[in-house]
Amino acid sequence: MRHASFLKALLLTLALLVLANVGVRRISRNSVPRQLLRRLETVDRPIDVVALGNSVVQAGFDVASFEAATRSQGAGMAAFNAGLGASGPIPARLLGRAALRSRAGARLLIYGGIDLFFTDQTRQPWLWTTHSGNKALVFYCEPELAAGYLDTTSWGRLAFAGASWVPMYVERSTPWAKVESLRRQLGSWGLPLAAVNTFGRVEDFQSLVSHNVVELAARSVAAQESLSPPVRDLLVEATGRNVRVCVVLMPLHPSRHSRLATPEWRAYAARLRSLLAEYGAGLINASDWIADEQQFSDILHLHPTGAAAFSGRLAAELPAAGFR
Repeated sequence: MRHASFLKALLLTLALLVLANVGVRRISRNSVPRQLLRRLETVDRPIDVVALGNSVVQAGFDVASFEAATRSQGAGMAAFNAGLGASGPIPARLLGRAALRSRAGARLLIYGGIDLFFTDQTRQPWLWTTHSGNKALVFYCEPELAAGYLDTTSWGRLAFAGASWVPMYVERSTPWAKVESLRRQLGSWGLPLAAVNTFGRVEDFQSLVSHNVVELAARSVAAQESLSPPVRDLLVEATGRNVRVCVVLMPLHPSRHSRLATPEWRAYAARLRSLLAEYGAGLINASDWIADEQQFSDILHLHPTGAAAFSGRLAAELPAAGFR
């Protein structure tokens, strides 16, 4: 009798888990990374330029302004913004491969980032356990490739492969995001409205950046040895497909740029340029292009007016940098 009760409880638990996974999979089918991946893989017009990177590219690369600027130059380059907020070099590698495979036929990748984005070394034991939200792309877009960047152990890669089949784990941040949004709404009753933009509360981004120039300068020196593996591999693949890559150090908020304008950072940018040249890629340092704080939505992201100004200038600078 006890065994029968246990079996019934076990079957009921399994049934509930299956239903929960089906439910999570259903509500996450239109998550931001999935939508972006579908758009990139099914683009129905020729695309000359694809922009890659995290939220600073998503917010900062204005397709309309870029295309208008290229038309004024007589080039008329069509563009696609594949920037993905709260991601990193590994999701960018996967989206870059999708762009290279796409029918759009891009001939130039614009790869944007700030700080040590292009040289941070990412491969650690069980690193994949930190990948949720938009970074969950690694579980369903070429997970075999992503696993090689995320884990140094055989057991970890095996666990990663198993986890990729469990929607409740892969998309665990999707239901939580809805709960968190409700919690913040309830918690803000009776309080002044917090400033928000496309990516969330403006004040939240203050904690995501470091103003410790000494620390960042020291890290920049240590990071000069090599490119991050997913960055390097994307450059190699793009070169093999005769697609050029222009890496862009994206505009920094004036308060950050003034603190990071140090000899160490200039040396880092020079070393990064040299590392990129080894793989046939170029570098445009746009970190000081936007000097007006009003052109930023927060400490990290350009306001739409700043994005338009940056994108127009980028289009004008590409020919001078050898990208025609």
